[in-house]
Formats: sequence, C-alpha cells, structure tokens
Amino acid sequence: MQAMELIKNTEMRRWPVRQWVAALVLVGSFFFLYGKVLITLSGQWRQNVMYSHGFLIPLISLYLVWVQRDKLSQIRSVAFNWVGYMLLAAGLLMHVVGDAGGIPTLQQISLPFTLTGVVVSVLGLHFLKVLWLPVAYLFFMIPIWEEMLTGHFHSNLQQFSADNGVVLLNLFGIPAYQEGLYITLPNIVLEVARACSGVNHLIAVIAIGIPLAYLFVRDWKRRVLLICVGVLIAILANGLRVALIGLLSYYSVGNPLHGPFHILQGLFVSAVGYAALFLCAWFLSGKSVSTVKSGEKKKSNPAEGSRNIGIHKYLFRSVLVALVVLTAGSYIHFRTIPPYPLKKNFHTLPIQIAEWTGTDISDTFFEVYKESGVDHEIRRVYKTSSGDEFQMYVGYFEYQDQKKKLINYRTTEFHKDATRVRIDVNGNNEIETNGVVRKSKGKVEMVCFWYEFNGWATSSHYVAKGYTIWNAIINRRTNGAIMMIKSEMRSGETLPEGILRAERFIKAIYPTIVDYLPVL
Repeated sequence: MQAMELIKNTEMRRWPVRQWVAALVLVGSFFFLYGKVLITLSGQWRQNVMYSHGFLIPLISLYLVWVQRDKLSQIRSVAFNWVGYMLLAAGLLMHVVGDAGGIPTLQQISLPFTLTGVVVSVLGLHFLKVLWLPVAYLFFMIPIWEEMLTGHFHSNLQQFSADNGVVLLNLFGIPAYQEGLYITLPNIVLEVARACSGVNHLIAVIAIGIPLAYLFVRDWKRRVLLICVGVLIAILANGLRVALIGLLSYYSVGNPLHGPFHILQGLFVSAVGYAALFLCAWFLSGKSVSTVKSGEKKKSNPAEGSRNIGIHKYLFRSVLVALVVLTAGSYIHFRTIPPYPLKKNFHTLPIQIAEWTGTDISDTFFEVYKESGVDHEIRRVYKTSSGDEFQMYVGYFEYQDQKKKLINYRTTEFHKDATRVRIDVNGNNEIETNGVVRKSKGKVEMVCFWYEFNGWATSSHYVAKGYTIWNAIINRRTNGAIMMIKSEMRSGETLPEGILRAERFIKAIYPTIVDYLPVL
C-alpha cells in the first residue's frame, strides 16, 4: 500500500490533473479531426492485402514511444518556436485541401505532419528528437507505397520470380518451358502476373523490420543489414512460391490458382520474410556493440539551452493547439457544399443546330462518367447531309465529393497519349482541348475532350482538380462538366487533321452547350 501511494504521489507531482485533462483534450481534438480519415484507412487495410499490416502500425508506434519514456521524462524544458505551428498549419492545410478536392490520400499524408506539429507546438523540438521515429513510422500505414515506390519494381520482380520458379521446377524434375512471364507445363500454362510479383509483401516486411532492428540491434550498419536480409529472402521466397504453384498445378493438387489456397501461398512470402527477420535479429542482437556497460544505465540529461516551461504555459499551448485543431475539424465536418443545377435541362437541347441534326444514343464509351456519379448527361450523334458525323457527350456534376468525382483514377486514363490543341470557337474565344486516337472494336476513333467550370474551360485534369479545390474553399462550389467529341477517323487521316475536321462541329455546338451551364 505504501508503494502504491508513493507511485501515485510521484505521478501526481509529475502530471497534475490539469495536465492530464489538457493531454486528453489534445488527443480528443486530434481524433475529432482525423476520425473519418482513420475509418477510411482501416477499410483500405481490410481490402488491400498489401496494407493489411496497417492495423499494427499505430500500435507499434505507440510502443516505440513507450520504450522512450525514460528519455522523455528527462526533458524538462521547452523553448517557444514557430516550427511547430508551421508544421501544424501545413498538416491542416493539406487536410483541408484533400477534403475540398476529394483527395483522401492527401488527407492521410497530412496526419503525420499534423501530429508532428502538435508535438512540437506543445512540447518543443527536443521531444521531436526523441519521437521522430514513432511519428515517421506512421507513414507505413498510408497506402501510397505501391505507386510511389514498389510500382516501379513489379515488372523486374515478375521476371525474376518467373526465372527462379522455372529453375526450381527443373530441379524438382518437372519439365517447364519459360517464355517471358509465361511458364508452360505439360498440362497448363502459368503466367506470373503483376499481383504475383511479391512486391506487395515487401513493404510489410520492411515495416516490421524497422522497429525490430531499432529495438533489438544497436548498430546502425547491422540494422540496415537486418532489413536488407529480410527483403532479399522475401524476394527469393516468391520464386519458391511460383515453383510451388507450378508443382501443385502439375500434380493437380487442390486449386493453386484461385481462392483461399492461393491467398495462403501469397502469405507464404511474408511469413518467410518475417521468419528471416526474427532469426537475423536474434543473431545480430548478440553481435551488437553496446556503448553502455552491463549493469549501468545511460544517463539522460535534460535538454540544454532552453528555458523551463511552467504548467500555465503548457496548458495555454495545449488549449491553443486544441482549439486550432477543433476549428479545422469543425470546418471539415460541418462545411456543406450546395449543389448547383443546370441553367436549363439537357433534354431541351435542340436536335437541329445549324447544319447538324442530332439523335440520342447510348454509347458505353461514356459510361465511366455515369459510374462516377454524374448528375446530368446527354449523349447524341450529330450528322450533316454531306455525311459528317460526330458523337457528343456532356456530363455535368452539380457538386463533387469523395464518392462522385469529375476526375478520378478511371477518367485520367483518357489523358494518356493525349495531345493538347487550341480551337477558336467564336472568332475571339479559344479553348484548349485534348485530342487522342483510340482503337475500339476494329475502328480507329478520334476523341476530343475538355472540362468546363462556371464559364471557364481547361484541358488539364491537374488544373481542373486545382480549380475545384480553390472553388470549394473560396466559393463553396464544386460543380463542373466534361465535354467530349468522338468520331471515326477517315482512311489515312492524322490526329491534327481529325481535330481540324472536328473544329467546325465544335464551333457550331459550343455556344449552345455553354448556355446550359451555370457561371459564377
């Protein structure tokens, strides 16, 4: 009882009730701001096996903070600086911009920045020197690595795994012939697909290897060696996995290409990598050179060169930061974007425009925008008596959010290999369009498209996304439209010639179409 009372009194002296309350308010405000982001992240962790380790990242990060508790307890002074508030402002700005533009990845990336800003603003840079690894480690829970890093290695590792798989199959006495990524067996042809490259498991192995190296290996060279060994073995294990699939397919054991059995084979790569990490960590931990003699504890000195912070300053900073975070959270959660309808319904668009006569169509090429949540659309083919023919599509969004977007990962595919061309639409007004040639069902087609925002046009999806963000923050509007013109190319016709032919049609219909769209 005396020991418990002593601990209680000691803790109360070190952390009075007001400090605990301030800390809880800070934590609560942070979860209020990032609650939806964390829910979105957890959904991605469940759905994408590459990031299933994401559930462990926050827990491991907290443990890395816990093991530094002795060092943190020695830091008694904090000097005021603007670095923390600048980091906090940067994180909050990224969060607001990501919300306005429907960019969840940007909101997720903002989380470590905002957290760093909170720590430095309230506690100071000396705490960040101790906590930099737990905070930076949180980036491993964000689904950005496949496109940023590992996407570039897929093809190389696919080939490497296929090569190793064939070598192992031949060693097992199974006749296997390889042609690129295809492995031909007597009874089946296997393809080492992108999803089977093994890259998806490398980030998980690295994410587990970093805290393992930090906690059990004291030498930086050995820490790097530990992580490299884990990655190397995981890569080699994927070749073994390919050979295992070939072996099971050759003997018709189970269903090695689909279902739970195939998933277990994928987890095999991670399991081998984890096993290698733990074995290597156990081996290197005994070889590490410790700078602290056995039985001695390294003394941590309080931070030098800064003045001591009192309880009132700590409370003031905590309340100030919590208010800023709560204000940002309230803006994001309670801000509403009203829909802006068309000036006139598309169904009233004239069938006859100048020399062009229109007919409604249902071309599936434009279906991607309906699936993206478009509010109003019109699909028509316009013809002239001389035989000219163009398909026209206009899709209008009254508002956009994360579930309905004018520009998303599917619509950006239209921009691949596109050429930008300026078209004079009425003698003194030019618009820039994207022109691209596509092949579909044996036909060669030319497609022109651009975006319309409140009387302003652009061909760039980056500019369009930026304008949407600006318009959402400044004018509380996210409406916008896509305009597309499509035509089968004539024999021997080039893209510039096709666009020149389309210019006559665009000049005829553009003034009529924009009269249906709202302006600021």
